[in-house]
Amino acid sequence: MKNKPLSFLLEHLPSEPGVYLMQDAHGRIIYIGKAKDLKNRVSQYFSRPQLPKVAAMVRRIAKFETIVTNSEKEAFILELKLIQTHYPRYNIMLKDDSHYPYIALTKKGDPVVTIKRKTNDDKYIYFGPFPASQKAYQIVDLINKIFMTRKCKSKSKEPCFYYHLGQCPRYCFKDIDEETKDKIRDDILTFLNGRDKEMLKRYETKMKLASDALDFEKARDYKAIVDAILHIYSSQNIELKNKIDLDVFAFSQINDYIGLNIVSYRAGILLNEQFNAFPLFNDLNEQIINIIGQYYKKHPLPSKLMLGNSYVANALASFYDKEVIVPTRGQNLAILNRAYQNATAALQKHLLYHQALTSDNDSVTALSKLLGINYPTHIDFVDIAHLFGSEALGVVVTYINGRPFKKLYRKYNIESSNTFDDYGSINEVLTRHYKRKLSEGKHIPDLLIVDGGKGQLNVALAVINALELKFSVISLVKDDKHTTRALVNDKGEEIAIPNTLLTFLAAIQNEGHRYAISSHRAKRGKGTYTSALDGIKGLGKKRKMVLLNTYKSIDVLKTVPLTELSQLIPREVAVALLAKLNNTNNDNREGAN
Repeated sequence: MKNKPLSFLLEHLPSEPGVYLMQDAHGRIIYIGKAKDLKNRVSQYFSRPQLPKVAAMVRRIAKFETIVTNSEKEAFILELKLIQTHYPRYNIMLKDDSHYPYIALTKKGDPVVTIKRKTNDDKYIYFGPFPASQKAYQIVDLINKIFMTRKCKSKSKEPCFYYHLGQCPRYCFKDIDEETKDKIRDDILTFLNGRDKEMLKRYETKMKLASDALDFEKARDYKAIVDAILHIYSSQNIELKNKIDLDVFAFSQINDYIGLNIVSYRAGILLNEQFNAFPLFNDLNEQIINIIGQYYKKHPLPSKLMLGNSYVANALASFYDKEVIVPTRGQNLAILNRAYQNATAALQKHLLYHQALTSDNDSVTALSKLLGINYPTHIDFVDIAHLFGSEALGVVVTYINGRPFKKLYRKYNIESSNTFDDYGSINEVLTRHYKRKLSEGKHIPDLLIVDGGKGQLNVALAVINALELKFSVISLVKDDKHTTRALVNDKGEEIAIPNTLLTFLAAIQNEGHRYAISSHRAKRGKGTYTSALDGIKGLGKKRKMVLLNTYKSIDVLKTVPLTELSQLIPREVAVALLAKLNNTNNDNREGAN
């Protein structure tokens, strides 16, 4: 777009639906919005009094671009995509909860039940999310015990370990007809939807019969299953008369903050309640629509939505082609009112906490003033972790608008042979990281922070110059007590750090160290694991990885029976492995079947 005065751009705005992108004097996108009528919506920013936050954004607008779409629905979809691409400073971002697990069941073929963190694979039916991960894993373990799911991953000529336990109908060595598989799948869905109350009775009967027959070992196994079912059903609060999939959205406003409560029911079961607080920015209804849109970029849509705002409800119904309920009485109204009360209480608590702390954005503003640079919306921090020079690993952590943005965190195994060389490691990590970002054409920072002195800073500057990148670089210098005492700018000048800003920079440092150390420990643990598997004939890289993915530690692997281990690797290799791990001869280990 040509660089023309704002007045000219405003005069030539189209009266059509579309998306608008506000830019500052440096061409950075600072806000993205949608409109049913671009001319009316964009003009309002410059012709009406605005909230202080909006007014601050408007003062920074040097130009804007518009993209005309065929409908408001198309504008809504494009707006969400552009926000997720550019992360504009003034757009309110929904907290990333993608770490919540889902229970996933294959739609076709062998019925497999597993845990998934993302719901973008359409080969699975998803049930969740589960904010308590342990509960999801408990349910998966229970399903795999009581249903004929497929547990093993490879074909075999011999019956598998789970077949002998009565937990598998021979998937690994015999074809099972599709009708049987579908029946198993339907039974699992019935259980997950909380409709199989007869299962508990069946296992209670089996437990009693085994006890009467003095088969106490089998009775104990059945009792464990009964206890697990009771635990799961007791923690599932079935509140809806109609066992439907429903998301409830309730929002509260106090001054210039919004509290949004999202309550998720699946098959009438309350699974999750998630609260988020946001500063009010722009039109309240449009902001709520945008936040809900961000939520459904990462979560599957249920069959029904419910909220108390007719404007938002009508917009969502047109965008998603789903039934959106605006209740006026009965159980639905009671559920919505409770969600609203929880949103109000949580927002009040959030504001009390927020008032006691300095805003992260204020810290970023203070840092930009101290360095004499533009507001750094995107900050990267690089750190290297190693244990006496071995297993070296580098990480880059990212802050967007003063908050950690874990979606953009990256870790790199150091490929250089000299892992003692901190300078070389920083060079390698930054070169690999920003070459990749350049190839992707996105997520280049406004500021890079290096952990170390002038030497590390110079290495970073050399990489940035070699790649012809244009952003500021600083390093954090420590004293003899390993405490940060100053920063060094890209001119090599030491600058004292005010105490208020030191807290913010220390938080970034600590987050970088935490991620580096935790990533390094995980890598080191795998290194220790795989080294214990070295020197065994027939145990190559692929078989090691199979063992690593199946058994998470050496201690667990030591206790695996030979019959089970022989299903994953050849029997003679399994015998040699167990003998090495347990320092026993092969004959003794054969008796551990």
